[in-house]
Amino acid sequence: MGKRSRTPKEKIVTVHSDVDDSDSDASIGDLVKTYNKPKRAKTRYSRMLTASSGNIEEEEDDDSDEDQDDEDQSDSNEQDSDSEEEQEEEEEEEEEEEEEKELMEEVEGEEEEEEEEEEDEEEGGPLVYSCDICPEKVLKTVEQVEVHLKSKEHKRRLRFVKRQGVTEGQEEEEEEEEEEEENDNSEKESENEDEKEKDNKLKEKKKARQEKAKQKLKEKRKAAKRKKWERQQAEKDNKVQEKEQVSKPLNKTKKSKKPTSPTWSIKSLLNVNSEQQQKGITDKQFNHLFRLAQLRPPESQKEKENLKHDLDQILRFTEHIQYLETSQVEPLIQLWEHNVGMITRKDQINQDKKELKGRTLLKNAEKKHGYFYIVPN
Repeated sequence: MGKRSRTPKEKIVTVHSDVDDSDSDASIGDLVKTYNKPKRAKTRYSRMLTASSGNIEEEEDDDSDEDQDDEDQSDSNEQDSDSEEEQEEEEEEEEEEEEEKELMEEVEGEEEEEEEEEEDEEEGGPLVYSCDICPEKVLKTVEQVEVHLKSKEHKRRLRFVKRQGVTEGQEEEEEEEEEEEENDNSEKESENEDEKEKDNKLKEKKKARQEKAKQKLKEKRKAAKRKKWERQQAEKDNKVQEKEQVSKPLNKTKKSKKPTSPTWSIKSLLNVNSEQQQKGITDKQFNHLFRLAQLRPPESQKEKENLKHDLDQILRFTEHIQYLETSQVEPLIQLWEHNVGMITRKDQINQDKKELKGRTLLKNAEKKHGYFYIVPN
């Protein structure tokens, strides 16, 4: 015997019963485990009580069949067996009547306890007893357990179980054990799969890290090579500039003739000892200049170096001009036009005295309005 739980998912523990085929009383020691009372215990138990009368009639029929078998076997003692059977039947009827009275009294007591049991059900419910051989029986007290163990229905089922060798509860337990084993195996498989996935992820991360490290090394090597090449190019440019810094002599020309070629160069005006000439334009400044101008830098390294060289020369030229003294500089008195000979300002004034353009514009310009200089009339 064991105690049943209210939750339908919990299994009923099988019990090994040592009850003999005789009418000897069963001990309460067969009760093994307790569970909470299920919700349908009341209805099942009441149905069993109502069906008790029908069970008594079936028991009498079974007993009569057994008695008939005994009569066939012992033909010599028919009269003695008949008298004994009648006495046994009378005793059994008396016992059954007593059991029915006790059960009816228990049913009346159960109806009074239903309200208390409902409250107990909400909190978890009281503990009840259940039989592994008669699982439909739900017993509340020890007295009901004793009565059930003495009943013929329990004994008859116990004989059948001994003949068959396996109870329904044991079959359920075996099925549950198999299900548990399957669940354990599936859990182990899932754990193994998870471990494999973790190992694969770790390997992938390691590979990615190694690839990143290789890429970084390649980039560092490329940067070092570029720096070496830039240094070599800068040294070559410096050598070329030193050779070209020799100034050429000026050619004398007449005022009435246009010079055919320039008599000076940008490099001749550069300050050789300037600090900017030694430093030059860096790659960072070069790229920043193109970002400000919203232009794309040259793709090839050769074009890039040539452009840097030109910009460097222009920078030096502008810096050199800033250091010149302009206190004694006078405005231009002669203007040249493209493909035209030199024209003096005096000749133009003699031709048209009313037009005074160009001579005093730059000299008298003082204020700036927007992008224009304001010149007085």
